Amino acid sequence: MNKVISFALIFLLLSSCGERKERYNIAGRIENSDGIDSVTLACSPNGISLDKISTSAVVNGQFAFNGYIENAGIAYICYDSHEHDVCSMFFLEKGDTEIFIDSTRLLAKGTPLNNLNNIIDDSIKYYIAKLGIIEEQYYSYSLSDDEFARLGAEGFNLQERLVEYLRMTIQENAGNLLGLYMLVVYNDFFTPEELDRLIAQIPPSSIDRKNNPLYDIIVGIAQERKAWK
Repeated sequence: MNKVISFALIFLLLSSCGERKERYNIAGRIENSDGIDSVTLACSPNGISLDKISTSAVVNGQFAFNGYIENAGIAYICYDSHEHDVCSMFFLEKGDTEIFIDSTRLLAKGTPLNNLNNIIDDSIKYYIAKLGIIEEQYYSYSLSDDEFARLGAEGFNLQERLVEYLRMTIQENAGNLLGLYMLVVYNDFFTPEELDRLIAQIPPSSIDRKNNPLYDIIVGIAQERKAWK
């Protein structure tokens, strides 16, 4: 997701590497795959290092994985590209997932969380792009005082709309992995008090500390945020 916050948090997110019960199938394609012989499907059971699930050869830019998982999780496609490592995140779910990778992103589709994540991602990109245009205009020296005031108000209102969209989306997905993921990645859009309120809305039945400690990660972030005040 393209956003105005650190991407470092994404690497703290992890997927379930426990018992595998439901089948997944992944068909992937890499644009400009010259020099890429293989890709690795990985998860991060400790939130820091990656554990390999499987490796696939890349033939004519295409690769494939299949296997079994117990629950949906966050996974990574990793490979060496032009002397640097690339690891791109997606949601590993039961069913058939199509993955396309180019120089700017990984696009995964075909399963519920990935499809929903794409819709949400497009909406967030729209807000971020509009805010970027307003910011560029705002810092133009040719604007009058009235134009500065108008653009400042437009930027503030658009920022509020973005925060409300994030809030609503997180609340609607509080019981699934996507809601937890968004809460971690976009936590700094909310005050510590509101972050606590959003965490409180997570159903206890959806908290799986053993296989997916995203809940513990966001609770830890909330505690740190309050300590910074």
